[in-house]
Amino acid sequence: MPDFEIHDDIVRRIGRLADALGLEVYLVGGAVRDGLMRRRSKDIDITVVGDGIRFGRRVHEELRTSVPVE
Repeated sequence: MPDFEIHDDIVRRIGRLADALGLEVYLVGGAVRDGLMRRRSKDIDITVVGDGIRFGRRVHEELRTSVPVE
């Protein structure tokens, strides 16, 4: 378990959606580094085990993002 907490509502919503779909989703990249350094991250990178495009489309629908997934 990391020694920091992710307080970002978007990350939590993505995690709940992944749980509901039975997918493994991991927070990666700068957000992890920033969390370890106790800094707020400006972007979110995730890795999906499985159909990442399908998951991206569901996240797009759930969060009503303006960025389409192709």
